[in-house]
Amino acid sequence: MPGDFADPSAIRKGRVYYATGTSSEWAPHFPLFQSTDLLHWQPMGYVLPQTPAWAASSFWAPELFYRNGTYYVYYVARKKSNGVSCIGVATAQDPAKGFADHGIFLEFGKEAIDPFVLEDNGQLYIT
Repeated sequence: MPGDFADPSAIRKGRVYYATGTSSEWAPHFPLFQSTDLLHWQPMGYVLPQTPAWAASSFWAPELFYRNGTYYVYYVARKKSNGVSCIGVATAQDPAKGFADHGIFLEFGKEAIDPFVLEDNGQLYIT
């Protein structure tokens, strides 16, 4: 993938792989790519084409996750109101049709970074 693609996250659903990465201060946020062979990646757009109203900066470490017919992207951003680092979440039924941002999922003091979601025996965890 061209350029700086820090903090990548990739998942596979069926025969298709999806990947996204940090966009820092540049909008649109979190470029989204797809591939069927892990060698040739096609751009699909962005997880967040517009900056969410609540967020100001530090768009870092998006984490792709799929469960029960829904694609999730958990991501880090700072609140406009006070600069607190938060984890936000966006969802899509089909990544090609775009994600809907749902705002803050978790407010985490001074520095939230690199959310990771794990499902273990039906129980979901985020670290």
